[in-house]
Amino acid sequence: MRRTPKKIFGASVVAALLLCSQAYATEVHPFVRMNGDFGGTKMASFTYSDGSTAELHGGALFTFAGGTKFAVNDLPLVIETTAGYKFDKVNGANGSASFSRIPLDVVALFSHSMLRAGGGITYHLNPSFTCDIASICGGSVKFSNALGVVAQLGIELPIGKKSFDLGARYTSINYKPNSAGVSNVDGSAIGFYFGSTF
Repeated sequence: MRRTPKKIFGASVVAALLLCSQAYATEVHPFVRMNGDFGGTKMASFTYSDGSTAELHGGALFTFAGGTKFAVNDLPLVIETTAGYKFDKVNGANGSASFSRIPLDVVALFSHSMLRAGGGITYHLNPSFTCDIASICGGSVKFSNALGVVAQLGIELPIGKKSFDLGARYTSINYKPNSAGVSNVDGSAIGFYFGSTF
């Protein structure tokens, strides 16, 4: 049986939830997070009148996400599940270009005091590149949903009834276009994140 990215991601989610259930997760907390990522294939570029440039990359730029943290009973383990919106956009005098997708993540983290370190998988839905630049391009290119892996290292700082987390994160993922004649896009990136747990 061929294991599609969708099936692999679904199985990982089920496995994570079963682990939490079987281990009787003692703490379940919602959280929100913002990521700033850099890297991947250069997809568009603008040069301004002052000589400065702006580029759009397959691994950039911002992600806004929310999800749930499960602290597993009697184990130094925290499981994060998140859904978000990731995008990059550049603007110029003659048009604009943007790249967006919806990342779904399941990450298992070793937890010791304030340290959180681990990795997991990410599944990106509806990757879409839109370009509207006069005399250069006009329209959108859709990519297939893509499965990737993530590595994460950070700290979580408890403050009152909340906690704040910050750290670094690496993503490895590749986007395949649905249209012929369009190259694959490397969406791999390294970046930083900041979030709040309630």
